[in-house]
Amino acid sequence: MIRPDPPVVGKVTHVTIDLDWSHVKKDSPYARLKFIVQELSNNNKREWGIIYSGFSTNKTIEGLDPSTEYTFRLCVIGINNERSEYSPSVTVRTTKEPLNGEAFHKAIMLDRRSELEQMLQSSIGHRLLQIPDKFGNLPLMIAIIRNNFE
Repeated sequence: MIRPDPPVVGKVTHVTIDLDWSHVKKDSPYARLKFIVQELSNNNKREWGIIYSGFSTNKTIEGLDPSTEYTFRLCVIGINNERSEYSPSVTVRTTKEPLNGEAFHKAIMLDRRSELEQMLQSSIGHRLLQIPDKFGNLPLMIAIIRNNFE
């Protein structure tokens, strides 16, 4: 079998990556191809692990970490279990976690002042001040209680 091109990266969020390989050509319109997608682990061993095996030509990879690089490659299995070589790899980075109330409260609790300043200067900074934590406390209340108010 011919070595396939790498999966095409679609939509990327802070916790998901969409991959597509519908560009893979079939030898025959009747051929049913099976696909294996592998991810390169970020541990010290740097091993490839299977994250998808099936007949679909796309997959949304979920449960990822924000601002993290992930590397994928594709293998095609054809008639008589004939396997292609793995495609060249493709590396993609998940996006930064979007601003939200939880991140804002965490920055207050950990006294991350530069991070707080950036959040407050963002286009939604004024709204972040109005989001209570799980106990109903507003960010300014927490900052005053923690004596982090300047």
